[in-house]
Amino acid sequence: MRPRGCHDGAETASAEKSLVSQQIASFDEFVQNTMQELVDENAELVLEQALQHTGKDSDVQRRYKLQFGQIFLSKPSMVEADGSPTPMVPNDARLRNLTSVGAAPDRD
Repeated sequence: MRPRGCHDGAETASAEKSLVSQQIASFDEFVQNTMQELVDENAELVLEQALQHTGKDSDVQRRYKLQFGQIFLSKPSMVEADGSPTPMVPNDARLRNLTSVGAAPDRD
């Protein structure tokens, strides 16, 4: 009989593995289904720019319509100076001061 509050290491490892598996399954569900469902629910976005009255001929009201369709995720990559695509790993991004959308902003 074990004292109260003491756990077997195997039980703890099993519980942690179960939690990790649950988190991975949740992430996979989000990526494979939920992301596209969110895009589908908001597939069209209309932006209307207010009419600017500056007295110029270019004073027009503008309307922009954005439509979203099928989304996809790909592995991170970067384009080298010679134009060749290269897979990107986190350490490359850190060493080159890059983010997933390009160069990281300067930090003073």
